[in-house]
Amino acid sequence: MQLKPIAYFRSPLTSKFGIPRQSGVVEDIIGEIVFEPEYSSPDAIRGLEGFDYIWLIWGFSANKHEQRGLTVRPPRLGGNERLGVFATRSPFRPNPIGLSCVKIKATASPPALPRREGAANALKEQSQNDSAVTANALKEQSQTDSAVTESAPSLRGRAGGEAASLREGLYSLQSNVLFLVDHKNPDLVHPRISAQLDTCYETLWEHDKYNFNRLYNDYFYRRNNQFWYEEAMKKLPRLVDATKMLVCAEDLGMVPECVAWVINQLNILSLEIQSMPKDPQVAFGVLERNPFMSVCTISSHDTATLRMWWDEDEERTQNYWEWSLGREGKAPHPLSPEIATEIVSNHLACPSMLCILTLQDWLATDADLRLADADAERINIPANPRHYWRYRMHLTIEQLIQATEFNEKVKEMIASTRK
Repeated sequence: MQLKPIAYFRSPLTSKFGIPRQSGVVEDIIGEIVFEPEYSSPDAIRGLEGFDYIWLIWGFSANKHEQRGLTVRPPRLGGNERLGVFATRSPFRPNPIGLSCVKIKATASPPALPRREGAANALKEQSQNDSAVTANALKEQSQTDSAVTESAPSLRGRAGGEAASLREGLYSLQSNVLFLVDHKNPDLVHPRISAQLDTCYETLWEHDKYNFNRLYNDYFYRRNNQFWYEEAMKKLPRLVDATKMLVCAEDLGMVPECVAWVINQLNILSLEIQSMPKDPQVAFGVLERNPFMSVCTISSHDTATLRMWWDEDEERTQNYWEWSLGREGKAPHPLSPEIATEIVSNHLACPSMLCILTLQDWLATDADLRLADADAERINIPANPRHYWRYRMHLTIEQLIQATEFNEKVKEMIASTRK
């Protein structure tokens, strides 16, 4: 059975921590149902004004976690007692579908929706308006990141922490736009990378978000697919044939769809990092689904190490603790050597042809060998040009050789997975 969304629900509640347990707890909060363009005719809701309540069948669109078990821990029971998933209202279900009875406050004919060129023009006009407001507000001090950093007079003479906070605020304000003017043709605009994370996107109606996402995905991922595929097939086969080494692609982040076609065709290994899943519908990759033709790792030189990642976002770590590790209760902080060992073992056991881990993540399994300060493990911060790749191994080769217990544990972990 296939279901097609006909509408989306808009609410002022944007975080799960602010949502009341029961709808009657906060009666003043009002939400909106916004129909998809093809269902946005007044005929679709004709007669609905004669009813007081309607039933909504809806999907858990914000739930990015897979349902892994048949029991859950309801918050009402303190999170310590497990019940069967079908005896609770948990959003983590085999079929992520909800049912709600809602009271109708009012009905209104939907606004005329832009289509095709009209949609692009409407979004472009909105973007230009947003850009104009932002640019005018910052014109004197921060038209560019360089101006904010080097010459904004309002930042001079302020304390370091206060100046940094103001600078980040100016950066955020300056970047809070949907589109950027093309640097070669001022009559054209293009979507800004990651605009979906800012308030300018959140304030859009659902049909506007839908149209923006279509433009965004086409611009960054699809429109030049054939061109990049042809260019790759001109160069990469010669590089692959020129060596007997296995070739691995760094196919993470924003890459066009054709990348998967190319690496599969040329038998190039993909790179799999569990905390950076390629499936946008999940928060963490499922290690058991890693392709054989891949290299698996926990972190890289441009990302936080395992110990750093564990303490960066406690809510995300809690989700990993429950759904990836299958544990109960609150995730411990900081990361213990025992949990680090379990995570490393899980990666070693995945189907990937190779599992290559950084020294920092190996050392995370040993309390005596790892650095006391987890933040000192970071190799590079791509967003910080002044970071300078500061990490240096704090142990000598001789010290590592003499760490007999650690070496034996590593040998056993690798041997048990036949990697």
